[in-house]
Amino acid sequence: MPDNQISVGGRQIEVRGLTRKEVKELAEDGLNLGALPRSLAEQAVDAVFKRVLSQDDTDYLDGLVNAEAVRVYRRIMDLTYGSGEEEKNS
Repeated sequence: MPDNQISVGGRQIEVRGLTRKEVKELAEDGLNLGALPRSLAEQAVDAVFKRVLSQDDTDYLDGLVNAEAVRVYRRIMDLTYGSGEEEKNS
């Protein structure tokens, strides 16, 4: 499976990392992804999904258990900042 796809509930969802500009825009909106308080977690997930996913994919995830949406969010964060595994291999 390509790095930019994740299987969720039998459906392939295309993801990508956030651009530097998008990360800065989120920070300007009070969502510093590098130091995000728990109280803003759902707001951050929604803001990231709005930028990265299609509305159809977002609606689909809204109908699944939250753990599936969190898995997609984590994949987007890995693509944005790099995963620990990727950093070890470079």
